[in-house]
Order: sequence, then C-alpha cells, then structure tokens
Amino acid sequence: MISIGTLKDGLYDFMDALCTHQDLDFTIQWAQDNQNKCDLPRIELSILSLPSVGTPIQLSPDDDGFATLVQESNFILRILAAGENSLALCTLLKMAQYVPEVIEDLREDTGLSILNSTEPTNVSGFNDQYVEERWTIDLTFTFAYNMEDIDVGVIEHIELTGELENIDGSLRTIPIFTVDKPA
Repeated sequence: MISIGTLKDGLYDFMDALCTHQDLDFTIQWAQDNQNKCDLPRIELSILSLPSVGTPIQLSPDDDGFATLVQESNFILRILAAGENSLALCTLLKMAQYVPEVIEDLREDTGLSILNSTEPTNVSGFNDQYVEERWTIDLTFTFAYNMEDIDVGVIEHIELTGELENIDGSLRTIPIFTVDKPA
C-alpha cells in the first residue's frame, strides 16, 4: 500500500523540480501542516481526495494461495501559488501534462501520472495593505499500488457429478460440485 507520506514527498519533489527547471523561486509547503505561511512567493499544496477507482486486479496466486492485488487510485492536488509569477507557475502546471519529459520523469520518480487539470483561477486578495497575487489550479493524478500477500485461497480439487432427473418431461443433469480446499 502506498503511504500519504510517499505521495507528499513525490509531489513536493515534482513541484521543486518544475520550479527549478523554469527558474521560478517559490517556497513549497503543505497547506494543512499547521505551520505559519512562509514568505512570498510560495506554493501551498493540498490533497483534496484519494478515492480508489474500480475493482482491484488480482495477479495469479502462488501455491499457498497468496496473491498480489493491484488497485488504481486518483486524487486531486490543489495548488495555490501566491506572489510574483503565480500565474506563470499555474500556466506551467496546466501545460506540464502535455510535455513528454515531465510525464516520464513524474512516472519514473513517483509512479504518478497527470490525468487532467482545471484552468488557472485568479484568487488574488488583500494581504495587510496591498493586493497579493494568488492563482490556483487543481491537478488530477492517477497511480496504482500493490497490496501484496493477500490470501485468496487455493482450490486443489473440484469434482463435478450429477444425477438425471425428469423435469417437465425431459431428462436433465443437476450439477453437484464437491470442492476440496487445503486446510
């Protein structure tokens, strides 16, 4: 199972690499970490939801009945950029999903892929006595994680027998299954 810490570390590294690559100087912090807001320019990250998608895929069980299940999940990352170049950063994030190098690096480093994004939204407001430039964008990511050594059981023997019965004037075989499962 993937931990929220692993996700946060990978997303932090992704944002840091993107800013460094474009010579943007932002301090990155998580919005819900009960810390004071750092100086401008800054990026605040929030994971909004983390639902599983669909049914897990079961890989073939081993001889003892243990298998690996692969589960896909999506999540939304809200990015709030505040200070100089906030719009530039949000526009860069909007375009990042179309740059093959960014997609490949993100997948290799974190196992994440960008599904889509919203348009950058201006949420500028007053901070003390001046207007603080702020822009926000939501990115939807997808990833898969393995749940290993799940006991799915092994059936060693199945016997199918039946009896002929007269049902509405025709003879039919009624199947009877006998399943032997190891103790």
